[in-house]
Amino acid sequence: MNWFKKAQLETQYIFENDVIDFHHGQTDAILKIFDTANTRKALGTISYSIFNDEIFVNLINVQEKYRGMGIATRMLKYLQSEFPETELNMGTMTEQGLGLYKSIPFEYVENKEYTEKTNRLKNIDSKIKSLEDAFDNLYRKDRFSDLDRERADEMNAAMNHLHDEKFEIEEYLRSNSPGKKIIKI
Repeated sequence: MNWFKKAQLETQYIFENDVIDFHHGQTDAILKIFDTANTRKALGTISYSIFNDEIFVNLINVQEKYRGMGIATRMLKYLQSEFPETELNMGTMTEQGLGLYKSIPFEYVENKEYTEKTNRLKNIDSKIKSLEDAFDNLYRKDRFSDLDRERADEMNAAMNHLHDEKFEIEEYLRSNSPGKKIIKI
């Protein structure tokens, strides 16, 4: 197929993206694809929701006679282009849906902040272990001087600070992911 015919095939579709409902902070929408070469005939739809800055694909429907022709893939790529930084949550899939999902080219985008926080957490754990060992060695002494007490107080304050930071990092890691799968457009 020459590039001109391929360009014609790519431009024979029109997409319409409509909000159909808004409730409790959730936006429900529908993406429709039409064939411009055939008097704007509807070929398929994607029903999806937006909630807490996440996109949830609820249903993909392609008219039976157009299945297997890349219509659903085109719609998903278009939807991804509308939300380029957001992973599309595909939810539970049928066998056909799973086949579609496996056929779509994805790219993995690392969450750099997640990686940095994971590395910082390892560093904190190492520092806490060192402080605990030093603390244990300090208390094993036969005599405990005022200088030892000051040092113990300093180590205790440092451990408290590290434990607080560790807690914050663990909260972040629990509520975020190390990366996301974005559909290649």
